[in-house]
Amino acid sequence: MAIRTLRIIRTSAVKARTQTFNTLWGVMIGAPSPLREDLVALTKRTLINRCLQLGPETDDVLTLIDAPEQLLTAGATTALRDLARHWKASDEEITTLNKQIEALVRSTAPELVELHGVGIELAGQFLVTAGDNAERIRSEVAFAKLCGVAPQPVNSGRTTGRHRLSRSGDRAANSALYIVTIVRMRGHQPNS
Repeated sequence: MAIRTLRIIRTSAVKARTQTFNTLWGVMIGAPSPLREDLVALTKRTLINRCLQLGPETDDVLTLIDAPEQLLTAGATTALRDLARHWKASDEEITTLNKQIEALVRSTAPELVELHGVGIELAGQFLVTAGDNAERIRSEVAFAKLCGVAPQPVNSGRTTGRHRLSRSGDRAANSALYIVTIVRMRGHQPNS
């Protein structure tokens, strides 16, 4: 239950961080040319750090009411600085949540994390899926059905023996299982 809650909060924080950066980028692109030219070529982290250092020439914007160019620059620098602060706070929250999730996942299922291709994020998803449906998972077949990877027979009346993959199941667990499969296939050494 705790892993699920922390993962939900982390997902929300990641979305907020992404949205904040997209807004910061939009404000930067619309900023006056001198300010924009100083920032546009920077990498993401460098841009955030540079924006954190920005400050308007005055905090009293009413003194700039007769100077529209300076007012526009002051508004843009204030917005960029505040957005960078918000991005930094979200980033720190995500880092803290990642550490908490990792500690919980490692203590709950250390053997799962040790499997090739299964990291903290994927193990957390499997634990959430299994925790929600503990009564449904009695075998590997049941887990495969829950993840939507168990073959289902296709009977149209004329054909038998054909199968298709299930379209139902926990789509997040399905995605996690797919990623593990791809990683393992890439790392597998074929027999000669």
